[in-house]
Amino acid sequence: MRRTLRVLNELESAGVLSRYAIGGAMAATFDVEPCLTFDLDVFVALPASADGLLSLTPLYDVLRARGNWLTPR
Repeated sequence: MRRTLRVLNELESAGVLSRYAIGGAMAATFDVEPCLTFDLDVFVALPASADGLLSLTPLYDVLRARGNWLTPR
């Protein structure tokens, strides 16, 4: 999870993401009885383009350049 948070912070600093939040079971572990989970739900706010549309292309491009596993389907 540390690596994921490091990448998310880098993406936010670079302006690829406007903001992000952790949700799901991982976030719940801060408020409820701890439970085993292997997933991490991330909610992101993407910067709008000049035409007002949102695109995942800048995010895909940065992650591909980093050598991450991401391949759009």
